[in-house]
Amino acid sequence: MKIKLPKSIKELRQYHLEAIAEIDVNNMELYDKVVLVHKLTGLEVETVKRISIQQINEIIEHYTNLIAQHKRSDPQKEIEVNGKKYSRVESLGKMPMSWHIDMNVQGVKDASVVASFIYIEKGLSYCQMDEHKNIINPLAGRIELFREYLDAGTHIDIGFFLSEKSDKYVTAYEEIQRQRRIKSERKKERGRKRRKRQKN
Repeated sequence: MKIKLPKSIKELRQYHLEAIAEIDVNNMELYDKVVLVHKLTGLEVETVKRISIQQINEIIEHYTNLIAQHKRSDPQKEIEVNGKKYSRVESLGKMPMSWHIDMNVQGVKDASVVASFIYIEKGLSYCQMDEHKNIINPLAGRIELFREYLDAGTHIDIGFFLSEKSDKYVTAYEEIQRQRRIKSERKKERGRKRRKRQKN
């Protein structure tokens, strides 16, 4: 079955990270793989069941490879999401008390919530009010926007930026990186053994 897959992590969103973070990709039952591919691709479960196990494994490998290839860094100082620009908070200590209270209430387990605290509409302050005391850039609006449009790489970078090592996306990213290193070492070891046998 021909399935269109993303070409880079820029095409991945929060729900892709959610799907991968919720399961141990290295220890899955067959049905777990079906559900994971369903969540990653949006294909119906019954459709996924008609795909060969080889292709299912290749799809999962493709998504985890995209995440593994991401070179993490500090989040960009400015991003554009759905045609609108957002500036990164530079100093948490300089943010108003309302920012810290809201952050404490909301928590840091949802990537889009965290992103909505780290990035604020360019030229505006956190929960800025108009002359009638109405908030013109509410937190909820950014959360929904970032959940739909912000790429997975930025979500991962934000997790590291906050040093929130318990963040499930950071944990999933680090586990994928660890498994890739193990696989690479095993491949090198097989190559060394093969060359040694050939010499003998």
